[in-house]
Amino acid sequence: MSDLEVFMKRLSEHNKWLDMKPDGVRLEISGLNLSGIDLIGALLTEAMLRDICFKGSVLTGANLSGADLTGSDLSDCNLSGANLSKAILYKTRLSNSNMNNIKALRCDFSYSLMNNTSLYNADCEGSLFVYSDLRYADGRKGNFKKTTFEGAGIYAFNLRDASIDPIKGQLVDFSPDFNGTDMGPIERILFPTKRLF
Repeated sequence: MSDLEVFMKRLSEHNKWLDMKPDGVRLEISGLNLSGIDLIGALLTEAMLRDICFKGSVLTGANLSGADLTGSDLSDCNLSGANLSKAILYKTRLSNSNMNNIKALRCDFSYSLMNNTSLYNADCEGSLFVYSDLRYADGRKGNFKKTTFEGAGIYAFNLRDASIDPIKGQLVDFSPDFNGTDMGPIERILFPTKRLF
């Protein structure tokens, strides 16, 4: 069976698991290439999707709450309107993705590549962006209250009209040459106001 066939079969079993049917099985897969897949409105709640290539896929309105996408590639994806609340996107590639209007409460984006990603009107309250690359990302009108940006690369991260708590004493990198754990010039900052940029 192809990677796509394996995934679709397991997704059907996962939906039964979500409905608490006896023949349902939680979706736990890794290492598949599902680039370009159409998963509009898919129910992937609490799925284990580690190291999966979703590059260029459409996941608009998908429910990924509580899912584990550690190490997966979601670059160039359309995730607009998706639910990522309490999801784990540790070391995930999200560069150039459309994440407008997502719900990502208490989501873990730590060590993720999110440069050039659109987070317009995204609700990311309580999320972790620890050591994430947010250079040139668009966070306008987003909710970033109670969010941690420790060690993140935020050069040209547009937060105009966003709701955000002051970044008190967190190390962030304003350098255009941000390189994850190879931090380069870091500045300890204290913002006394809500408006950063």
